[in-house]
Amino acid sequence: MFFTFLIMATIEVSLFVDKPHARVFAVTVLAIGLILRGLASERAGKKRVALAPAPVMPATKVVAQTLDQAAFREPLLCAVLGVGKTLDFAIEEARETARALYVLFVREQAVVTPEDARRKWHDDPTAKQIFEYAQNKGPGLKVFPCYAVSDSAADTIVDFAATLGISRLILGTPQRGSLLHLLRGNIIRQVSGLLPENIHLLVCA
Repeated sequence: MFFTFLIMATIEVSLFVDKPHARVFAVTVLAIGLILRGLASERAGKKRVALAPAPVMPATKVVAQTLDQAAFREPLLCAVLGVGKTLDFAIEEARETARALYVLFVREQAVVTPEDARRKWHDDPTAKQIFEYAQNKGPGLKVFPCYAVSDSAADTIVDFAATLGISRLILGTPQRGSLLHLLRGNIIRQVSGLLPENIHLLVCA
């Protein structure tokens, strides 16, 4: 077999040297064959990748991604004067939509002194009660207390809403007497007139 191989190899080499046309033909056929083989291998590889099953993501990773996405959702703002159904509604809304909740209490008074402007919510019994209730009522939620002393509650609420970049503002219906209500105005109407169009106002009756 080896002797036969040597004879055939000698004949092929002699033909390759003595026959230029045959040499060009043989090289051309060989090159075309190699190109076609490469194209076929590349196409088969793409088909295997396309038919391969998609990787299954673990459930824990899916939950983590959902929480990460929720962290970038626009927060909610709830302005209240006390503990009640408006605050409970805001906490439940924040829990269902997985959003952060800002709870705002505005101490409205006719004259605001520099000392009033520096006052903290820890020094206001009503505000302290509201914020502690919200934090205890919504474990696991991001609840942020906001406090201000102002001569215009409506303007302060709108300022907080625009500054915090919220998507929804939650207010309760006023509980004032009829005469005082007429004298001081409807805060919901005032806030609605000042609120930017991209912020939705929800009124909890």
